[in-house]
Amino acid sequence: MSLTGRNPTIRLSIIRSQIDKQQQVIALLENRLQEAILGGTDVGDIYGDQDLDGGLGEIAQIYGDNGTIDSKYGYVPDPATGAATTEIKQLNTATGLTESVNEDVNLTNVRIDRAAATGDPVQGIYQFFDPDGEVNVEEYARYQQDYAIAYGGALLDPSDDTSFRDAPAGRADSQGLNAAELLPTYTGLTGAMHKGVLDFQQVDGAGTPLPLEQDGIRQLLYQARALMGELRVEEQHWNAEVNEEKSRRKELIDFTKG
Repeated sequence: MSLTGRNPTIRLSIIRSQIDKQQQVIALLENRLQEAILGGTDVGDIYGDQDLDGGLGEIAQIYGDNGTIDSKYGYVPDPATGAATTEIKQLNTATGLTESVNEDVNLTNVRIDRAAATGDPVQGIYQFFDPDGEVNVEEYARYQQDYAIAYGGALLDPSDDTSFRDAPAGRADSQGLNAAELLPTYTGLTGAMHKGVLDFQQVDGAGTPLPLEQDGIRQLLYQARALMGELRVEEQHWNAEVNEEKSRRKELIDFTKG
C-alpha cells in the first residue's frame, strides 16, 4: 500500500484500461481523418461522412459518457450554495459580463409589447427545462424570438409592420452571438473534446450540420493524442510505484528470514 493510501497495482490497472480506451478513440479518429482525405465510400455509414455530433457519439460510446445539455455562457449559480441552477446566462455587451436572461429589461419590454399588441398576458420568466430536466423547446424558442426582437430589429409580428422594435442603442446583436444558447453535448472527456472543436462545426443555410471537415477531425485527434501522452506519463508513475512496492516487500521478506 502506498503512502497515499492508494493501491498502486489497482491504479496501474485503471490507467491501462483508460489507455486501451484512448487507443480506440485515436484509431477511430485516424480512420475518420483518412476517410475525409480520401473522400466518401460506398460501404454505407461505416465510414460515412459525419457531422460533429455523429463523431462525438461514437467517442462517447468508447468512453462511456452520457448525453447532457451545456449552456454557452453558463448557468446562474444559487446565491446560497453556489451550485448551478437551471437558469441560464447571456452576454451583456454593455458591461462585458454575463447575466441571467431573466434580468434583462429589454426582454421584459418585448414581452410587454407583445401583450399590448396581441392582448395576451405578459408571460413570466423563462423556464428552459421541464421538471424531468429536458429542454422545454417551446420556451427556448420563445426566448430566441424575444432576443431577436430586442437585439436584432426583428418584427414582433411579421404581418404587422407597426410592431417593429428597434434594437437598443449600443447592444445590437443581429446574429444572436451574445444570446444564451443551450448546446447538446456529453459528460466527461467527450464533453471536453466537444468544447475544443465546437467552432469547427459548420452548418448550411437551413442550420443543418455539415460533415466535419479535416481541420475539425485533426483538432479532435490532437486532443486525443495529447490525453494519451498524459496517460502514458501516469502509467510510468504508477508502474514505478508498483515496482517500488515489490522491492519493499522483497526487502521485508528477506529481513524476516534473516
